[in-house]
Amino acid sequence: MYKAFFFTLSKWIFFGAIIGLMIGSTTAFLLNMNDYLGEVREQNSWLIYCLPLGGMVLGYIYMNYGTSAGQNLYKGNNLVIEGVHGKNKILRRLGPLVYLGTFITSYLVDRQAEKVPPFKWEEVSLKL
Repeated sequence: MYKAFFFTLSKWIFFGAIIGLMIGSTTAFLLNMNDYLGEVREQNSWLIYCLPLGGMVLGYIYMNYGTSAGQNLYKGNNLVIEGVHGKNKILRRLGPLVYLGTFITSYLVDRQAEKVPPFKWEEVSLKL
């Protein structure tokens, strides 16, 4: 009886450590990259004028790669949120798209983009 318990416990600890390492690494990468991009943006204030171009690029990417069969074109990151809540299936390619959108936003606008996506990424990763 204890043998099965300790085997199951060790299995959960092992897989929990693996998942924690993966999610922690991706979150650290996101936050460090956002800090770097924010510093670059602050040194080059003219980048704010590229915001419309960044929005068009993100819209194009979500329209062509973020949806399945051309549905839900207008939802953007909400596709991920609905997937986490079980309303839609999460497409595996949405995780990197959320990262890319966060980087573009952080680079062109402000640091508000770095506050939510790590939590979204954790939820998306666990659902996949």
